[in-house]
Amino acid sequence: MITTKVNCPRCNRVIGRRGLKRHLRWHNIPSPRLEDAIRLYFDEEKTLREVCKELKTTSHWMRRNFSECGKSLRTFSEVIHLSYKHGRKPATPWGEKAPNWKGGRCIQDGGYVKIHIPNPIPKHKGWHPFIFISEHRYVWENAHQQKLPKGWVIHHLNGIKTDNRLENLAAMQRGAHTDLAIPYRHRIKELEERIRILEGDK
Repeated sequence: MITTKVNCPRCNRVIGRRGLKRHLRWHNIPSPRLEDAIRLYFDEEKTLREVCKELKTTSHWMRRNFSECGKSLRTFSEVIHLSYKHGRKPATPWGEKAPNWKGGRCIQDGGYVKIHIPNPIPKHKGWHPFIFISEHRYVWENAHQQKLPKGWVIHHLNGIKTDNRLENLAAMQRGAHTDLAIPYRHRIKELEERIRILEGDK
């Protein structure tokens, strides 16, 4: 049986036979000072590729050593921000600069309107500066200066889901909203049945 895994003679790491040559080349790359990498990446805000090229190292070395000292590489949103800040064209523009920008409003499958707003959540890993939120919820919460209670929903009084005027919105418990919708469902079924009968008479 042919062995497909071998141990690296320098670090004793188990590696596939085909990747051994590349791994040994990686051992010959001089290790840069971690302080230089931190200075270039965080203080001078250079890209990962620029730092690796200047220090003649790899992204694997950066990620591993940053992790050991409690640091991490930038998130996607941070990369985009720095691209705009330093005049570098981002790979995938977002927001108003995105090619498919439609004014920051869209209608989802359920018929409700969603809007594009700044992210109010504190910055964390995977954080994005903008988010999409239901417009009716955003209008109600801004008017009442509080979050919608858990288990509550926003009801459109006139039944039009895109009419998000404050006077058309009412907060209620989910169960009450379901009970409120039952008569409308019966009425819709009656109208659909009448339409089916009328179309059949033609």
